[in-house]
Amino acid sequence: MKSPRNKTGSRLIVVVAAGALVGHAQLRWDGTDADVDHPAHAIGMASSLSGALTGGLSEASTLRVTPSRRRPVLVHPVAVPPAIPSVTPVGGGPGGGFAPQVFNFPVNRAIPDGDFSGLADSRILPAGLAPIQSVAVTLVLAPMGDGGFVGDLYATLTHESGGYAVLLNRLGRRPGSPFGYSDNLSLNLTLADAGPADIHQYRLTLTGSEVVPLTGTLTGLWQPSGRKTDPLAVLKDDPRDAMLSSFAGADQAGRWTLFVADVSGGGEYRLESWSLSITPVPEPAVVFGVLGLGALTWVLSHRLRRRRPSV
Repeated sequence: MKSPRNKTGSRLIVVVAAGALVGHAQLRWDGTDADVDHPAHAIGMASSLSGALTGGLSEASTLRVTPSRRRPVLVHPVAVPPAIPSVTPVGGGPGGGFAPQVFNFPVNRAIPDGDFSGLADSRILPAGLAPIQSVAVTLVLAPMGDGGFVGDLYATLTHESGGYAVLLNRLGRRPGSPFGYSDNLSLNLTLADAGPADIHQYRLTLTGSEVVPLTGTLTGLWQPSGRKTDPLAVLKDDPRDAMLSSFAGADQAGRWTLFVADVSGGGEYRLESWSLSITPVPEPAVVFGVLGLGALTWVLSHRLRRRRPSV
């Protein structure tokens, strides 16, 4: 004799299972899924990124796509304020000596959306006139349609002889804002260690608020992010120990690689172009000339004081 079905119990199980699935999907959509920023995932992602960050993309064999995120509507967007004025040379170095050498690289390629494999663009430079004193990088990126999300972007610069700088790392990402700034901005900006403000908090710098979204084109001279923390865990207060100063003293000759990734799904960017402005160390003749002029000035001043009659 067959036992009767417990229809009520079966329905209850189906309802509970469906509710759990919907809840999980909602958590991922809202960006609050605890697994996204789990330390184990961060460690695994750091390992998979190692090849990409050094230009060896073939090593990144376990790449994964991060969850999509909802664009928050906090307040009405405002136009990007004018760039911060700065008298700092583009190369970031003092006047005198050699002028900065500027190398421009057109690219015009889409950055894969929500994919840590990213886009790597390598260029070979000739030998410089002298060792590197400072480096500045100009990035030109444009959103493809209205879905661009600045907080998705991650960019680094490397040189085959050494040196490593993190240019962008999830701009605006901070506690309570796991996806960073939601601005659909074009970028046409220069990054140099001598810039007047940290690019990671450009909203705060330009508007005095972290929550005022901006529209238009972000321009001007900024300090690079410098935060080499995993993009899934980076925060505004992380150490900034991956700056452009890491290239100081090297020869500019060889392969330079710009790596750009969009690390969260939903909306794409295109790398239009980038450029390097490299300021060499001042030539010795200039340095000794300045020292000699200072010494001559001191001698003449000392002689005039000795000749001055006493009263």
